[in-house]
Amino acid sequence: MGQLFEAISYQEESFQNLIVRLPNVAAELLIEGHPLELMDGDAAHVPLTWVTAVLKQVQEILKNPSIVVLSILGLQSTGKSTLLNTLFGVRFSVSAGRCTRGAFMQLVPLHQTLQQECKCEYFLLVDTEGLRAPELDATKTQNHDNELATFVIGLANLTVINIYGETPGDLDDILQTSVHAFLRMKAVKLRPGCHFVHQNVSAVMADEKGMMGRFNFKTKLDEMTAAAAKEEHLESEYSTFNEVIRFNDEKDVTHFPNLWKGDPPMAPVNFGYSFKAITLKTKLVDFAREMSAGHHIIVLSQFVNMLKQFWKAVLYENFVFSFKNTLESSTYTFLDTQFGKWSWSYQQDMLEREHDLATTMANSSEDPQASTIFEEAKSILFEEADRKYQALKVEMEKFFAERPEREILIKWKSETETQLRHVREQLMRHATTHCEQVWKTYLAKVKMTEIAGNHRIVIVRRVKALVSDLQEKLAHKQLGEKLNGKLTDQELEDKFETQWQEWIKELQKMSVQTQAEEKDIKSDVQSSLRKLFKAEDSMLIKKQDPAQKGMSLEEWGKITPQLSNKHVIVKGRIDWLISKVGFTTWEPLVAEQTKAIFDEVKMYLDTLKNRDFHPSFTNKVIQILMEGIDTFKKNNKGLELTKEYKIEIALILCGYALVRFQIMVTQFREQNDPVKCFEHQKKRKYLQMFKYLYNQTAQELAVARLFCSDIEHQVRKEVFNRLSLKIVSHLRDYREPAYIGEKRVLIQKILQRNGQDLRNHNFDSCSRYIMHPTLSISSWIRKFTEEFCDHGQQSRRISVIANRILEELMKAIRDTAKAVTNTFVVHGDTFQIVVWIGKFTDRLRSELELDRSEMCEQGGVQKLGDIKYFTDELVKGLKIVDNKLQDEFQLLTSADLERCSVTPYAALDDGVNAVSGCRGSCPFCHEPCSRAKDHGGDHLVEGNRHRPQCMGGVKYRGTEEMVLTTCNAEVYDNRSFYKDQTTHILHPYRRASEIYPGWKIEASTPGESLNYWKYVVAQYKQRLMELYNMKGSKIPTDWQKLELSNALADFAA
Repeated sequence: MGQLFEAISYQEESFQNLIVRLPNVAAELLIEGHPLELMDGDAAHVPLTWVTAVLKQVQEILKNPSIVVLSILGLQSTGKSTLLNTLFGVRFSVSAGRCTRGAFMQLVPLHQTLQQECKCEYFLLVDTEGLRAPELDATKTQNHDNELATFVIGLANLTVINIYGETPGDLDDILQTSVHAFLRMKAVKLRPGCHFVHQNVSAVMADEKGMMGRFNFKTKLDEMTAAAAKEEHLESEYSTFNEVIRFNDEKDVTHFPNLWKGDPPMAPVNFGYSFKAITLKTKLVDFAREMSAGHHIIVLSQFVNMLKQFWKAVLYENFVFSFKNTLESSTYTFLDTQFGKWSWSYQQDMLEREHDLATTMANSSEDPQASTIFEEAKSILFEEADRKYQALKVEMEKFFAERPEREILIKWKSETETQLRHVREQLMRHATTHCEQVWKTYLAKVKMTEIAGNHRIVIVRRVKALVSDLQEKLAHKQLGEKLNGKLTDQELEDKFETQWQEWIKELQKMSVQTQAEEKDIKSDVQSSLRKLFKAEDSMLIKKQDPAQKGMSLEEWGKITPQLSNKHVIVKGRIDWLISKVGFTTWEPLVAEQTKAIFDEVKMYLDTLKNRDFHPSFTNKVIQILMEGIDTFKKNNKGLELTKEYKIEIALILCGYALVRFQIMVTQFREQNDPVKCFEHQKKRKYLQMFKYLYNQTAQELAVARLFCSDIEHQVRKEVFNRLSLKIVSHLRDYREPAYIGEKRVLIQKILQRNGQDLRNHNFDSCSRYIMHPTLSISSWIRKFTEEFCDHGQQSRRISVIANRILEELMKAIRDTAKAVTNTFVVHGDTFQIVVWIGKFTDRLRSELELDRSEMCEQGGVQKLGDIKYFTDELVKGLKIVDNKLQDEFQLLTSADLERCSVTPYAALDDGVNAVSGCRGSCPFCHEPCSRAKDHGGDHLVEGNRHRPQCMGGVKYRGTEEMVLTTCNAEVYDNRSFYKDQTTHILHPYRRASEIYPGWKIEASTPGESLNYWKYVVAQYKQRLMELYNMKGSKIPTDWQKLELSNALADFAA
């Protein structure tokens, strides 16, 4: 009947009468005492439309009665339906095996006296099918049972949990999963109750075990709740079973003897069972009275609304139901995180190899063996993929063999191996497709160059023909009476534009079509998010669902994160620290870390130039986020960021990155489209040629101007090619005041700049450098480079440097033009312009990238009559070009650095000889490593002068006081450290490299830290305490006496 109702409810109005009658019939049956199916046991689905319609009819008939909802839960064949039938005289079906499927509800009216006492008119009973049914596949029933148990517990005011014997058996795992689900579904705000019934336990046995049994049982429930709360980072809020599901171990446990006294079918009913049933019924009525006293009784309409809300929450929470218990869930989450790292490592290696090969193919135009490059690239890709795949397989085997949870992990080993193979195949498909696209683009460019070369003479002829046609029409007044004399420049451009579009269409037909398929970048970004946040999938969907006040990914990318204490989980003894130090908000800590994450993501996105989209770009953005979250946890012992923070920041970052990716792909395709490139480079030149021919400009003048136009374009391009290198040379030249050619000097300049901020009592830049030295160095290099370019005595340095490059190039051009012209005069050669241009480009090959064949077709002219006229106009034209570019470069700012193929700050920060050097920092004090970028051997701190360890958040366990000694002083004193707050194993500082590979810290006497850091600790002690949640230590007197001038004196030399 329910299926029929839901089917016709979507049909035409002719069924309206039936739509009204069916729920009414079912409502009358329910009131008369017949059960109504609440959950379909085969489909594990609640037909909300049907159930809601029936209950609304009941609500109308019974005038919205007040109810108490009671449910029962237990393993199959433990007598659940029998118990309900005995308690309330109802008629739920009973038999051996799976007699109940899904969940059924039935209304039981209360006696008038009870109605007055309980302020309740009906008990709504919910009977359920037995869990862990042997008829069903164990792998399929796990999800179903966990979902069913959570649903019936959450829906009821009280759930009777029926256990056969003293031990709960598989119910332990089911209850743990239900508790876990309730913790994840915080928005529903439920706190149901439960009552445990142990069947087939005699009163004697129950009394003997009594108190100790109940204590052990409660302890077990509390332990599983604590485990689930820890998995959800809610251990500060929930530690006992009673905090999630109401349970009193003194009152809410009843022991039942066996129903039969002897062996059925001849055995009589055990009267002890009936007595216990009366006892349990009394407890249930007492529970209803307690609810009435606390004003917790609900009416049927409230139950309907709660049913809708809770079922929706259960549907969203599909992750935790798939596991046997919380330990299994947390183990799978750890495996999923580890697989993400393997997958990311694989993607990174393949992406780098793919990019290198693509670059090689794109630049292979001069290679006579270019036709073999693509096959070689594919071969290299397959070899690299196999090598990395085999290495990861070995690592994975080791992981599954050595992890403490290996007995649980083994069930997912085969699945993980399959996933890794799938990742390999997916990466190979993408890499091969990308390389094929690069190769096709390269072939298309070669073909386009060939077509354009062959078509050049045709275009020149058509330009001449167009000019002749216009002049002829003008002579016969066919262009309109409004024309007096020649066409204006604008009219010429309009005529040319019409013809040009026709010529481009012809070229497009002749060219090789290489446009790649349009990628759905948004789907790729969302897919990466779903894969990386598999455990939080329901929250991720909800945040993007407009129906639940969510936003689209693009909208997320436009908002500013709203940070507060709700994004922080306080753990352990930090409550004591709050009372001692007085912290009441963690918002500044979260804001600081969030800014660092956003800055690093923006810097990463800035490096993605002239690239097609790759899914690993999204993974990198999320990896930066996860590393930032780990850094926050490491720097702020006792604090963690919530899952909600992680999801919201990931959505904001990915929404922002999505827009950047779309712009990047659009630019990439425009830059690599052969026809568009040809149109962009040649249209202006042919328009000029058209105007010169139409206006009957002298050949020498026309050729000279066209020649200068080509020179202008190439000179501008070459200036920006050289600009970045020249700026880097200035910054790395030790004779320059702005010298930052060594990391030692670079760090000194950063500390000096931060010192100036400290003079103004601004600690922000210093705190960023303390907590995030690598990111701070990168940001400082960029800012320093931009300031260097934007400042100067009379003109900005970037303008001065650009004009110096321009001066060198223009001098070389003028000298070359003069030398070539003199050669013609001395040897008396016939003045053929193509020969002159050929000699000119040959001599200037090392200075400028000039297309000889293109430049030799200046207006289709082969010979010129007057070499002096040509050279005079050429000199004038070059002077105009020189002045024009000087004026243009005079307006340059640091923003124009983006026009360089490689920006100077990128070269300084991440180039082959990057001045920023190694990105490692000391695990204790965060002092950056002073060595080069890809150094071999151990890390090194300049002069072995580490900071006080409190700069890295190191504090004494127990007192939480900041540690003022340096790491190398600890080595000198042969002291030890704890790896983190939770371990109890001490490790000697002398052997720190065993815990932190590469960090072999040398010994030095105490007090070897820079005065700079002593000053910072003494003057900004409170800020450091806030940064790392530490308690203050007594600052040495000599540190307190230091002034900023003493601190900055460390760098005077």
